[in-house]
Amino acid sequence: QALCVWVARAMIARAWLPLALLVPQSRGLFFELKPGKAEAECFKAQTSAFHRLVGNYEADGPAEGLTVTVLSKRRELWRSSETSGKFDIAAEGENQHQLCFESSVSNNQMVSFNFRVDKHGGHDALDPKHIEFVTKEHTDKMGDLVSSLEAKASNILEQQQFTITREAVHRDTAESTNSRVMWWTLLEVAVLVVLATFQIFYLRSYFEVKQVV
Repeated sequence: QALCVWVARAMIARAWLPLALLVPQSRGLFFELKPGKAEAECFKAQTSAFHRLVGNYEADGPAEGLTVTVLSKRRELWRSSETSGKFDIAAEGENQHQLCFESSVSNNQMVSFNFRVDKHGGHDALDPKHIEFVTKEHTDKMGDLVSSLEAKASNILEQQQFTITREAVHRDTAESTNSRVMWWTLLEVAVLVVLATFQIFYLRSYFEVKQVV
């Protein structure tokens, strides 16, 4: 089952690798690394002064083994033979750097990696005080945003509660009005019945008296 998964990943990598090479801004990639030093895969990055090269990688295959190097035009800046790792190294000013992968086993491997240029690098980038300051600033901004959202949510809840209360008052008023209208209508009907009965008896007695006379 693991071999089937690896083969599927290899097929996907073959389809995506040409596109990855055409889009240099995409640094989160994976590809199929073939055996032999002649089949080394390299990815380029352009840097300026005080920039840093940051990344990580991991190999996956039936057998794993590779050598990873970060090179400038002048020299080798970093090397690792581990099957997974990460790096954070200073770039050599305005220069073109390469991240290269060479296989040390006889089978194909899937290599996933992330490679980017940290433009806010420099000696102060790793200063704990600088990191603490940036983190505190971001936390303060997040706290202000949360407070603002909380205030807006409270306002919405208050408006909803006011709407519910107003709807309940209007419902009670409407029910009371409907009840009063119903009783008034019944009273009118009763009065009309009494008047009609009185008129009937009065007219009957009037005609009876007239016939006697």
